[in-house]
Amino acid sequence: MEFLRTTGIYNGVGDEGVAFGDIAAAIGKGIGVHSVSKSSWGAVRSLGLLLGLLARMDCPASSRLTQQALNWSPTEPGLLDDLNSGNYFGVSS
Repeated sequence: MEFLRTTGIYNGVGDEGVAFGDIAAAIGKGIGVHSVSKSSWGAVRSLGLLLGLLARMDCPASSRLTQQALNWSPTEPGLLDDLNSGNYFGVSS
């Protein structure tokens, strides 16, 4: 019955409130490209309709309910710390 109690849809995010612009800046820094801040519609004009609309969405995520249901807490680095660790943007050979 333990399996039935923990079966469900869970959100395993460790961070809350990480801004899209901060993620873009970390990726830009990692690949050596300068990032700039854009208005939401400026993003649509720069990135195209689909990517621009995705970039301007506010999709907050929380693992609070997951942590309570599974008695779990995140232990790995947060998204920005992970992106800034240098593990994603190495030079390929």
